[in-house]
This record gives sequence, C-alpha cells and structure tokens, in this order.
Amino acid sequence: MTSDKIIIDNVNRKLATSMIFKNMQQRFTLSGIKGKDLTICAAAGFTLIELIVTLAVVAILSAAMYQYFGTSMTHSAVPVFRLQKSFALQRVMENITADYLENYSSSLPGLQARIGAEGSNQSNSYGQYGVVENRFIKFTGQNETALAEGDPPNILKVTIKNEQDESLTVIFVQ
Repeated sequence: MTSDKIIIDNVNRKLATSMIFKNMQQRFTLSGIKGKDLTICAAAGFTLIELIVTLAVVAILSAAMYQYFGTSMTHSAVPVFRLQKSFALQRVMENITADYLENYSSSLPGLQARIGAEGSNQSNSYGQYGVVENRFIKFTGQNETALAEGDPPNILKVTIKNEQDESLTVIFVQ
C-alpha cells in the first residue's frame, strides 16, 4: 500500500464520518418553532451504561468513606467525655480541700469521717467519687508508713477515683 492510498483512505473515512454525522443532525432537526431551527446533537449527553457505572462507583466510594469517617465521628466525643469526668474528679478534690481549709484544718479525724470509708462510693456535697485511700500516715525518711499506736494523726492521705479509674491523691496536714 502506498502512502498516497493511505492518505486517500483516511480522507474518505473522515468524509464518510462527517456525512453520517450530518445525516444524524438532520434527523434531529426540528423546524417551525417561531421561525428558528433547533438542532439536537446526538453526541451530547451520556449513555445509560455510563450513568449506571458512575452511580455504582460513587456508591462504593460513599460506603467506604462513611465507614471511615463515621467511626471517627462517633468516637470523637470520647476524649471530651473523659475530660469532663477528669474535671469532675478535680472539682470533687477542690471541694474536699476547700472544706478542709474552712472547717477541718485543726480536726483531721473529722475530715476523714466526712470523706468516707476506704472502698466506698460516695455521692455527697463534694460530688460523686470512690474512696481508694483515706488513712493517717507518717513519713520515716522518704518512705510512707502506717501510723503506729501512739503516733499523732497529723497527716491524712486521701485518694479518690472516678468511674474511669482515674485517681487523685492529696495529703492534708494538721
């Protein structure tokens, strides 16, 4: 095949394609509407299969994004919830400390009774908390030891916790 024949074949194909396209345009031409011709181009638009494939791809991507972002959005409140519980525990300890400064700075056994027994859960004017430790201690060197008989109860160690097992410890001194 010579190059002249290839060029003529390509020109003939282009002419044939353009003639088919003109025939299609003529079939879709509407005339007589207020003196103007409206031509609908057959190449403009999407086929039904293209729309169905596009919708399927969008649906699959949406499902994947929902699973990824859905769990992160539902669990995004967990740190805020924990922070609120931590602040509530801090508020309880502040209430106990304020009560110590106002009413019990000279009477630690009274404060010990007001806080509650070890291992108990309390809901009183201080707030809601669990009592982990509520005992008198003494220090020998740098070590904490239990009070021996006859030692004055002048150091009270209090440890409280919340529902998340976060705890705070304070030492009250007389």
